Amino acid sequence: MPISRITASSKPISPHKSFSSPDFKAKAAHVSGRFQFVEMWLRQGDAECRKALVYWKQAENFYKANEAVDELAKPLTSYYCMLNMCKALLVCKGQDMASVQHGVSGYSIGQKTALSNEIVKFKFSGVLPSLSKFFEEPVAGTDEHNLSDLLYNLPHIHRAYCMTIPSRKNRELFIPLYDCGFFRVGGTGETYFRGSLTRGWNVGRTKKKLPKGFEVDPHSEIGELSVRKKKRFKWSGASETKKIQNLQKYHRKLRKEIFQIYDSPDCWYLKRSGDPEATDGVINKAPTVIAFAALHRLSELSRYDPDKLSRHFNNRYGWLLSEFLGRTLDQVLDDLTSEITGYEVQ
Repeated sequence: MPISRITASSKPISPHKSFSSPDFKAKAAHVSGRFQFVEMWLRQGDAECRKALVYWKQAENFYKANEAVDELAKPLTSYYCMLNMCKALLVCKGQDMASVQHGVSGYSIGQKTALSNEIVKFKFSGVLPSLSKFFEEPVAGTDEHNLSDLLYNLPHIHRAYCMTIPSRKNRELFIPLYDCGFFRVGGTGETYFRGSLTRGWNVGRTKKKLPKGFEVDPHSEIGELSVRKKKRFKWSGASETKKIQNLQKYHRKLRKEIFQIYDSPDCWYLKRSGDPEATDGVINKAPTVIAFAALHRLSELSRYDPDKLSRHFNNRYGWLLSEFLGRTLDQVLDDLTSEITGYEVQ
């Protein structure tokens, strides 16, 4: 049967940056400053949104300060910028962050200066576990991950990671997809997500690398391969409100598997899982949660052991740390701007 892309308000529907409250009908917001856009949105919101303003302004101040400090101090300003962005998100969604602990700690093992020897412990309560719950992740209070694996699981620096860490040079964790959308099977209400493989991944062996629950779409165009999610949802026989609700429920699960990079808006990245080549080092948490944890550990080193932090930067993977610190705040700012407002912000 033929397939066709679904629309809302005459607009083709694509995956949305917002995990929690995507507005699929709204047009994208083109803004010159994300901090200013979110501030405007919070000021026009309810009491909880206005409470979040102080954290959002703090985040903006740390963002500006971050541009003026060197690499040994940057983890501190970066972390406190992100901490306040996340607090603003949680407060405007109804949580009180006034006296909440950070919910994360770290320590080193061994004598060698190595990313794999920097351990991050996820606690049961605090900002970080609250962030995990926001993204509907289980919170055990016993999870521990090393800094190397945390960085490996971040889409926005993943290519830099694989270029820097020899043992994972040929073990890319994310499959790039373009022209992503939701397609309805003709004559039925069955609808699914699909995206086309980019050059380099448009080969037969990619089938073996797809995560569980995904497959090659038999409706792929000649000469191309498209990937689809096996799970379907209904897009017919109901009011538009009900159809959007079905889409939102489907989308929340999908967004745990696909991610976007702020400076590559035409691509979504499907995270591999389930095959032996990819499972080593995989962390099934949202990139925002992972980035928070990694920044916290680097900020601890900046505060308490700047000599060791300096040795990390002087190691062969120092460029990777610089890329992480140089790109992460813009990535998180882009993600949380959409998460707070529900808009696609460009």
